[in-house]
Amino acid sequence: MIKFVLLAFLVGAAVARPETANKEFLERQKAVLQLLEKVQIPFYYKEFEEIAQTYQPLQHLQNYKYTEGIKYLVKAHEQHELMPKSKIFSLYYPEDRKQAIYLFEALYYAKDFETFYKTAVYARYVANEQMYVYALTTAVMHREDTRGIKLPAQYEIFPEHFINSRAIYQAYKQKGMKEGSTVEVKNTWFSKKNWETLLQYYTNDLSLTTHYHNFGKSFPVWWQYVYGKQLDRQGELYFYAQHQLLNRYNMERLSHNMPTVREVQWDKRYVKYGFNPQTIYRNGEEFPVRYDDMEIKDVHDKKYGKILVRDVQDYERRIRSAIDKQFVLKGEYQVQSLNNTEGVNVLGQIIYGAHENQEAHHYYGKLNTYSHALLGRIVDPEGKYNMAPSVLEQDVAVRDPLYYNLKKQYDQMFQKHKYLLRPYTKEEIEMNGVTIEDVQVSELKTYMEPYEITLSNIFDETYKGEQEQEQPMKAKVERLTHKPFQYQIQVNSQQEFNAVVRIFLAPKKNAFGQKYSAQEQAWKAMELDTFITKIQTGKNTLLRKSAESTVTINDYTNMFDLKNKVKDALQGQGEFMFDKDYRHCGFPAHLLLPRGKVEGQEYALFVYISNYDQEKVSDAQFSLKQGVSSICGTMKGKYPLSKPLGYPLDRAIPEEHVFKTTKNFFYKNVVIYHHQQQHHEEFNTKFIHH
Repeated sequence: MIKFVLLAFLVGAAVARPETANKEFLERQKAVLQLLEKVQIPFYYKEFEEIAQTYQPLQHLQNYKYTEGIKYLVKAHEQHELMPKSKIFSLYYPEDRKQAIYLFEALYYAKDFETFYKTAVYARYVANEQMYVYALTTAVMHREDTRGIKLPAQYEIFPEHFINSRAIYQAYKQKGMKEGSTVEVKNTWFSKKNWETLLQYYTNDLSLTTHYHNFGKSFPVWWQYVYGKQLDRQGELYFYAQHQLLNRYNMERLSHNMPTVREVQWDKRYVKYGFNPQTIYRNGEEFPVRYDDMEIKDVHDKKYGKILVRDVQDYERRIRSAIDKQFVLKGEYQVQSLNNTEGVNVLGQIIYGAHENQEAHHYYGKLNTYSHALLGRIVDPEGKYNMAPSVLEQDVAVRDPLYYNLKKQYDQMFQKHKYLLRPYTKEEIEMNGVTIEDVQVSELKTYMEPYEITLSNIFDETYKGEQEQEQPMKAKVERLTHKPFQYQIQVNSQQEFNAVVRIFLAPKKNAFGQKYSAQEQAWKAMELDTFITKIQTGKNTLLRKSAESTVTINDYTNMFDLKNKVKDALQGQGEFMFDKDYRHCGFPAHLLLPRGKVEGQEYALFVYISNYDQEKVSDAQFSLKQGVSSICGTMKGKYPLSKPLGYPLDRAIPEEHVFKTTKNFFYKNVVIYHHQQQHHEEFNTKFIHH
C-alpha cells in the first residue's frame, strides 16, 4: 500500500512557501503597521507630522500612474469638501463611497512604495479615519509591492465596532490602574423572549466578521477593469461566499433545534425580530437598536436620497424574470445567456451590483446596496433623528440575524438558476477505475474557548517610544472552536493521475427531525476542504488534517506581537517569515465545524475525487493553500479550477442513484459532539434575562 501525507500542494506547479523577509520588506511591514496604529491621532509618530507638513502631492504627479485620485484628494481637502474626521463612514452612502474610491486610487496608483507611503501619511492627516483605513487596507491588498504584507485585524483597529460598549467602558476604567490588564467580555446573553440570542456566540465571532469584511475588500463592488487587474469570477465568488455563510449559519441554528432562516418578505413590509448590537462608534454614537415587528419603509434622507421598497421589488422581479428566461439584458438589442457555467458569475455580478454595463446597471439596479439601505435604515428611514449607520450598513453586517434573512432571498435566486441548468450525468462525474473504498474521520468535538485581542487603539495617548511601550490592554472573549481532526481516505485506482479531492458537510435532518433529501442536503452543504494530490495505481491512503483546509484561515497575529516580531527581525534577533500569496480573506479555522450537540448530532460527509488535469486552468498561476480557495478565489490571475464552485453539488439531483452508484463519490454519516464546560453553563445561566 502506498501512503501519502498530503500537504495541500498544487501538482505540476511551484508551491509558494514562506520566505524570510529582507530589510526592505520588514521596513514596509513596519510602515504599514504604523500607518494603521491609532488612526484617530494623525501625528502619533513624529515622522508623520514632518511628512504631512512638507509633502506636496501636486508637485509629484509624475510619481502616480493616474492622477485623478490624488488631485481630487488635495482639491477636496483644500476646499473643505472631504468627509470630516470623526464622522461615521459607510460604504453604502454614495458620497462616502465616492471619496473612498478616490482615496484608494491615490494610494493604488502611486508608482513606488515611497510615494505610496507619503501619500498614506498625507491621507492620514486630511481624511476621515474610517475612510482612510478602508482605502489604505484595500490598496495594500491589491498593490504588487505590498504582496505578503500582514494587516492587523479590523477588530484591533476599531475594537469598539466588535466589542460591546460595557467592555470598552471597563477598559477605559482600568487603563493606568494595572499594566497589561485584561477585560473579560460578556459578548453574549440569552433571553427566553428572543431565541435568536442563543446564536450570539457565533454571529458575534470576531474572525467571522473580519472574514466578511476582508472579502468585501478583496472583491470590491466598485472595482474597475482600468485598475489593471481583473477580479476573476467575482460574481460567482460573491454567490459562493454568501451561500457558504448562509449554510454554515443554518447548521449552527440546527445545533440548537432552531429552524433554518426564512427570506425577507418585501410584500409584507415588516421585520419580525429586533436586534441590539450593544456597540458604539469611535465618536461615541451608538449602533442603532432595531425593535421587533418594525415596518420596512421607503428611505428618504440626505445620505441615500430616495430608495423605494417598490424599486427593490422591481429589481428583484427583473432578475427573477431573467433567471426564468435564462438570459440577461446587456444593452439595447443585446442579451447574455445564463444557460452555462459562466451564468452564475453574470448573475452574481448583477445581484452584487458589480456589473459595468450601464444599461444593465440601470435596469437591474443595485439590489444588494438598496436592500441593505432599506433594512439598515428601518429605524430612521427619513433621517429625522440623525441616527448613526446600522450594523447592516457597515462591514460588521454578519452580526445581525437579519443579514442572513436577506442572503436567503438571494440564495433562492441562485438556487433557481442552478436548478434550471442541465443536471450532471453519471458519465460527467464518474471516473472509471477510481473507487473511494472508505473514509474514516477522527473524533469531531467542539467546545468554547477564551480568545484575547488587544484594545490599544481605543486609547488617545501620545507615543512613548519603543523603550517605554507598556503591555497592551486586552479583551478576552469566548468563542466556539473544535478539536483538531483528520480524514483518512482509502482510494483504489487503476490509473495514476492528479486528483482534486473535495470534502463537504451537510445536515441530515431539519429542526423538526425530518430527513433532508439528497438534493436538499447538496444545496445546504458546506465545503470543508478542497485539495490537489497525486493518486498512484493501486491502493492509496490519503491523510488530511483539518488544519490544512484550503477554505479556512488561521487566527490573526495581534498587532502588539506583530510589531515586536518585525522589530526583532530588524535588529537581527529573529526571522520574520512572510508569504507573497498570503490572504486576509478566509473562513475562520476555529469555526470549521458547527457546534453539534452534547449528545451528538449526525451530519452527512461527502468526499468526491475528480481528475485535476481535466479541470485545471492552463494560464492560472496558483498555489492552493489556506484562505486561498473556494470562498476567496485568487488575488492575482485566474481561478485555477474550471469547474463551478460547489461542484458537483451545485446543480439539481433528479436521480439520487447517479451519485450513489458513482464510485469516486463517497457518502458517510458522522457525528459532532459539543463539550459543554462548567463555566460556560454558569455563564449562560447567569445572563438569562426573563
